[in-house]
Amino acid sequence: MSLSDAPEGLWAGEDAGAPSLPERTPSEPDPPGWTCADVERWLVAAFMLLPDAPIYSSRTNVLKAAVSNVAPSTFDWIAFSADVLGRLSPERLALLTWARVQAGKRMRLRGWVRDVPGGSVEDFCQEYGIPRKTFDRRRRRACERIAAACGNAA
Repeated sequence: MSLSDAPEGLWAGEDAGAPSLPERTPSEPDPPGWTCADVERWLVAAFMLLPDAPIYSSRTNVLKAAVSNVAPSTFDWIAFSADVLGRLSPERLALLTWARVQAGKRMRLRGWVRDVPGGSVEDFCQEYGIPRKTFDRRRRRACERIAAACGNAA
């Protein structure tokens, strides 16, 4: 069936027997947007690829994989965090440190690596002289800001 042959209201290739989506009423809430869990999941996934994916930066805040077997957008989350939070913000540093540590733990559990350099969150807190609660507040605040920015960008 071509587009010109399609019955009115159907797109080309759409099944005529398929149910249509109900229209939303103004009183219904918007579908859920991005959450902190979404942001954390994508950042951890990017860090899990870093040990095996050589990257380069063609310009400031643009990370690209130097190999073709990595999706081009894999490292966009890391760059996007700089756009939203500021490249050197304490919140971004806490969130990216947490994601790197989580990625290392997951890679060790899966047997992908025996040791991932970089230390733990506790090591980071000790090095920078901040309490763990401060670290967690910064990470959570960064995550919320990025999730909100994703909702505004959509």
